Amino acid sequence: MPKKGGYRKKTRTHVEKEEDDEEYVPKTFILKRGKVGNHASHLVSDVRNCMYPNTAVNLKEKKNNNLKDFLSVAGIYGVTHMMIFTATDKSNYLRIVKNPIGPTITFKIKNYCLCKDIVAFNQQYKKKNKIFTEKFLTAPLLVMSGFSNLEEDDSFKLVTYMLQSLFPPLNVEKIKLDDCKRVVLFNLVRPTDGSVPYIEFRHYALHARQRDVNKGIKRLVNNSKLPNFSKMNDISDFIIGKRQGYVSSDSEAEDLPNSKVELAQDFQGKKKSSNVAIRLYELGPRMKLELLKIQEGFC
Repeated sequence: MPKKGGYRKKTRTHVEKEEDDEEYVPKTFILKRGKVGNHASHLVSDVRNCMYPNTAVNLKEKKNNNLKDFLSVAGIYGVTHMMIFTATDKSNYLRIVKNPIGPTITFKIKNYCLCKDIVAFNQQYKKKNKIFTEKFLTAPLLVMSGFSNLEEDDSFKLVTYMLQSLFPPLNVEKIKLDDCKRVVLFNLVRPTDGSVPYIEFRHYALHARQRDVNKGIKRLVNNSKLPNFSKMNDISDFIIGKRQGYVSSDSEAEDLPNSKVELAQDFQGKKKSSNVAIRLYELGPRMKLELLKIQEGFC
């Protein structure tokens, strides 16, 4: 380090960003327009949490705001899409718009389920787990099922491109496993009875559980809290299986044989090259979407 004016000046500690490091990151405004019911308002909030951190979680809409107001500030903040929830007497609707010139894709929300209902019904014993309380700082991964081998004139071809553009593209060479914490699933279902096809929307958390160890040790490694040893003589009673007063949960069921993977990097406290089972815990919300129309332009 050369000296200058009696002070040491750093010259090599900061690495300048290369142009290739600035990857495309889509951002969204998720808002509701018009009179929307109380449950649908909770759905809007759940979808915002799902799309976090690339959306404005605390976005406030006022009655005198119109879409042009949001579009005018979208360019300033780099917002590439809008997800607009509306409602009529018949149903709720979701419009996905590409800023600033479209297209606009409108879905009818056939039915939906909120996050609080899914956690309470499916995984009540996990309500206090960090999976449901931690605010994730990375965008979810996108999984699309049923969208392959589409014809060029199929309407869902454009829907595929629109849904893919909502999420950051994956760079397999640079991705870090610790950044893979959530998964968003879009599943295209074409009923065999000839009825209208629909898309299922799901949101999951990824969780790695230790494999190839004793069940008792596995419970200690995988659980964030120590079990109750008050009715045991020593820890061997827990490891061997004499678990007096200990009630196991559904999460301790034997892992499926094909769920075993070898980690290429450290992940959720598990070391590289260790064998783990990847579990999916549903976070919500759920939606069943029916494609209604595709329009050119912005709404």
